[in-house]
Amino acid sequence: MMKDIFMGLFFVTLDINVPIGSGALGLLPDFVGYWLLWKVMSSRRNAMEKGAFVAQKLMLFSVVEYVLDLLSITGRFVIAGTIISCLSDMAVCFMQYLTIKGMEVVMGQSQECINKLKAAWVFAALILLLKYVLLWIPLVNILGVMLARVADILFVVMAYRVYKKNDGR
Repeated sequence: MMKDIFMGLFFVTLDINVPIGSGALGLLPDFVGYWLLWKVMSSRRNAMEKGAFVAQKLMLFSVVEYVLDLLSITGRFVIAGTIISCLSDMAVCFMQYLTIKGMEVVMGQSQECINKLKAAWVFAALILLLKYVLLWIPLVNILGVMLARVADILFVVMAYRVYKKNDGR
């Protein structure tokens, strides 16, 4: 269970894209992460029921987003691409939150590592907000993107620590 949760969060949180023409190929597609999270959450009906429902819907959304990126449709329409990117980032943030809440219920006694993961999530969410504020300021906007990447890596590292501490559950 914990391995699938960690791998799901890994795929959903980290974006590594390879440019192809005017499009992009995501090496870690979000829909794979949402599928892994849906698989785990749907097996834990009571504790993670809401998360399973959301993961299923986001899996479909991210497949559409992946195809749009691959066909470079989002790149051609800057405003629409920014809106889709913002919606995708908010979806990731919400899914991370639901996953942490579900893990709290399932893992009960491991509150210290969950609290550290929550703190990393709050930090990443605040940096994500800062990223979209800085997006509209020329020359400074790259700083927001870099800070968001660092916050994402921090969140994944904390998720990995939770996974290692609770391996086998």
